[in-house]
Amino acid sequence: PPPPPPVPLIGLVLSCPSLVVSGSSVSCSATGRYNDGSTHTVSSATLSVSDATVASVSGSVLTAKTVGTNTPLTVTASYTENGVTQTASWVLMVSVKSAVAQLANLLIGGSDSVDAGKTETYSADAIYADGSTKPQSDITWTVTGSAASVDDNGALTALATQATDTTVTLNASYTENGVTKTAKKSVAIKGLVTASVCAGSGTNLSAITISVKTVKKLIDSLVVDYCLKSYDSAAKFDLYFAVFLPDRTLIFLQSPTLFGTPGFTVWDGKSTPKPYLANTLLPDKSGTVFQMMALPLELQTGIYTFYAIPVSAGKDMFNGFNWVGTLAQDSVTVTK
Repeated sequence: PPPPPPVPLIGLVLSCPSLVVSGSSVSCSATGRYNDGSTHTVSSATLSVSDATVASVSGSVLTAKTVGTNTPLTVTASYTENGVTQTASWVLMVSVKSAVAQLANLLIGGSDSVDAGKTETYSADAIYADGSTKPQSDITWTVTGSAASVDDNGALTALATQATDTTVTLNASYTENGVTKTAKKSVAIKGLVTASVCAGSGTNLSAITISVKTVKKLIDSLVVDYCLKSYDSAAKFDLYFAVFLPDRTLIFLQSPTLFGTPGFTVWDGKSTPKPYLANTLLPDKSGTVFQMMALPLELQTGIYTFYAIPVSAGKDMFNGFNWVGTLAQDSVTVTK
């Protein structure tokens, strides 16, 4: 049998946005209606506008031109199928382009202080004449003062060796539509902590105390006390206890054993020593780090120097920049 005749096109529906802003583009779509009740999108419909000075069309895209007042515009679609032509229209409004709110101010957001060696990232919000705000990333950042530096993303890093508290000024600059605004923020740089004398000798977070400066083997006992002075509830440290023997051998004490005496390792000049306390907060604390009753005869005679060295957690103990405060030490002389 011959194929069925095509279903006749009986109508056309055009759909566009109801509003288009001067200088912008929108898309319209045309839908054919058929005698059997079906509908199909027709991409080959031809669009035209009632006033070419107000808008132009290319395919299904309508582009509004600049208008001085809000202007109605009629869009017409025409489509032919199997010798049948149908048309449809749509009325939309071409609106005056709203004035862009002018940049009025710039505001820096972020922490008021940065600890020595730490980094804080700052942001800047543009404030407009209509009261609106918008975060901006295209900011030019600079810093006034030698105690910190800042990168292109607003990350401010305080100098790791800054010894005293000081202040720097963080500067931001932003330009939009020919208008430039700047902002400043004072940032306190917290210097490295040098705590007050804890006990014994040395100005530090820690100290070593040996009350008896001369002890005899087989007769006297040796007790070495220490104290810790807290200054930061969040910062963590590695705490080292080291001893220089009379023959200049350097040993590092480890945490006490079940019997209360610390273990130790002899430093070989190459390996990284183990800390007495690792990755720990330094509370206000005191105690005994070394205790030996009736010194054995085989113990070397001479001067033993004990050191307490708090170091920023995970940092190289042999790099003095990683120490917190100054070296604490005390000595004892062992005799026959």
